[in-house]
Amino acid sequence: MTIRVSGAFPERRAFQRVDDSFARYGASINGNTLRLNKGDDKNWKAEFSLTRASQDQLIFDGDMDNHKVHMRLELVDRSKFSLVSRGFRWIQEYPFNR
Repeated sequence: MTIRVSGAFPERRAFQRVDDSFARYGASINGNTLRLNKGDDKNWKAEFSLTRASQDQLIFDGDMDNHKVHMRLELVDRSKFSLVSRGFRWIQEYPFNR
């Protein structure tokens, strides 16, 4: 399994929470392991094993903040997103104007 990390800061990761705020961590990937740390807390760490369930799915299993974490990420075809398939419009017709 190969996991590619791209971007201007490959050693940093940001995760968007449900309330739209961001959590930022230091990150490293070694083989099938993702390790997270917080720069301001040297004792804090999280570690996840990575498994590719299928070509379109990636599973994270590990511990974070004394909680067991299981995440299943699924690749979504970009053309399924309304912004890509419909295009951007300033005025949204029904049912998109809710």
